[in-house]
Amino acid sequence: MASGDPGSDDRQPLSATVVATLAHDLQTLLTLIGAGIDAIRAIAPAGPTADEALAELDRALDGAFQIGLELLEIGQPDRMDLALVDVNEVVVQARHLLARVLGSRVTIRLDLTSAPVVVRADAVRLEWVLLNLVSNADDAMPDGGVVTIATTVIELPDSTANGGTATMRSFLRLSVADLGRGMTQELQETAFEPLFTTRPGRTGLGLTSAAITVGRLGGWLRLQKNVPHGTRAEVYLPLL
Repeated sequence: MASGDPGSDDRQPLSATVVATLAHDLQTLLTLIGAGIDAIRAIAPAGPTADEALAELDRALDGAFQIGLELLEIGQPDRMDLALVDVNEVVVQARHLLARVLGSRVTIRLDLTSAPVVVRADAVRLEWVLLNLVSNADDAMPDGGVVTIATTVIELPDSTANGGTATMRSFLRLSVADLGRGMTQELQETAFEPLFTTRPGRTGLGLTSAAITVGRLGGWLRLQKNVPHGTRAEVYLPLL
């Protein structure tokens, strides 16, 4: 059948990048739905009918999250098409979405460098990592609080240097800090296990996918104790 005929099927399979973008959009919507379920739970009258209905929504949401994770894994090509990205711009542009996820009980505070911080990355995936970290910070503060998103330029030894000469390299540190209850050393070691969460009744996404994504961008992700209390997630990426 000739190309262009009404009965022909010229559709091409979706590229890995398109699948990853769709998975990102799905995860964003599911995060908003999860925040809405939590808001309803906070104001819904207690009773077996309401509790069972909300529990059913939780189970459905967890199933949808699993599908999104599988799509994200399928859509992540071994080699990403990277571009020059100002991380400060990514944070500012994502602030409205993050505020909707957090709701009115949590305040977002930005502490960004005055100069652009440019890395070679995928802006969509970097935004997804930020959304993941902010969601975890929200979970750590059930009674509300402040989430601080900060960017800092630091100098670290360059492990890729050759010739035995110690050299320093500039890195971006993107941190998301909460004022929650904090994490024990045991919890910090467990936090990167798939689907880890401290929230009862919710399997959660965990930090595994975020850590893998950051690693594919040439950086790493770690958890630190926040001052005076809480947890600080730190993403390190090499600056150009």
